[in-house]
Order: sequence, then structure tokens, then C-alpha cells
Amino acid sequence: MKKLKRDIVNKLDFRSQDFSQTGKAMYELACEL
Repeated sequence: MKKLKRDIVNKLDFRSQDFSQTGKAMYELACEL
């Protein structure tokens, strides 16, 4: 799960400006994995 979590976080960092709200929710979910 660590690799998946890191990939998600990297994508959120890349797209944070476009998907700030969705990204925040996904990041919170990723932290729970």
C-alpha cells in the first residue's frame, strides 16, 4: 500500500491546483490506508 499511497500523493501534488477539493478528500483517504 505504501507505493500506491505515494503514487496518489504524487498525483495530488501534480494536480492540486485543478482538483484541490477532490485531492484533499483523496489525500485523507490515502492517509487511512
